[in-house]
Amino acid sequence: MIEKKRETVLYLALTYLITALSWGTLAVLGMPATGSTPAVILYLIGGFSTAIVAFLIALARSRSERRVYLRRFLRFRLPVRWYAVTVVSAVLVVGLSHGAIRGLFPDEAARLSIQPLYLVVPYFFMMVFGGGIEEFGWRGIVVHNLRAMNPILISVIVGVVWFAWHLPLFFIVGVAQYQTPMLPFLLGLMGYSFVTTALYLKTGSVIPCVIFHALINAFAEIGFWAAADNRLSYWDSSIRLIVGLLVFVAILYLRRRDAESRPV
Repeated sequence: MIEKKRETVLYLALTYLITALSWGTLAVLGMPATGSTPAVILYLIGGFSTAIVAFLIALARSRSERRVYLRRFLRFRLPVRWYAVTVVSAVLVVGLSHGAIRGLFPDEAARLSIQPLYLVVPYFFMMVFGGGIEEFGWRGIVVHNLRAMNPILISVIVGVVWFAWHLPLFFIVGVAQYQTPMLPFLLGLMGYSFVTTALYLKTGSVIPCVIFHALINAFAEIGFWAAADNRLSYWDSSIRLIVGLLVFVAILYLRRRDAESRPV
């Protein structure tokens, strides 16, 4: 238990340090994220920091321990139903929130620009690296090490530290979060934290979490995300949190038929 606690603290410390040195530099110097080659490099380092630290921790272990880490990071051999559950979960979170705001605010929602739905596919593969790889750390290290705790508490704790990691983005020119209200982002993120925590606890694999995260980001890229500077964003994010909680409960109560899917 002490070892897991130390590993979690080490992971968070190193991840936040890299983020502070990369994204923090961009924020303090007022450098646009895509304004120059150095800025792009710093922006990418910050974005990849969660995965970088997770794999460094795994590689620092003995050969036998390393296999255990890599197994949960890269375990693709899961029952097909878990891939279906992952995709359906993302569609429900995005679809129900979008449908709700269209019903509640038809005039404002009609002004949202939605690209063709098929573009989710190419965006998905882009978003595996544009967000999905964060899951190797948040779920593969932090959730894994906290898994003996209550799942609700795990989701809240990880949601908070996940949000804190994103904070520099609200001060970096040229990124989606720049100068936008933080509360809607936090609410949506908490909803995702509940879903991905449940997916990891039930499968013992980071892969479903990566897929869910990449899908959420891909849908956002084609327009399924209310602009953060209007009231739709508060409703959209609040509904995503509610749907995320319902999906969380549903996933946790799904009958586990493969005992080997337990996290190790």
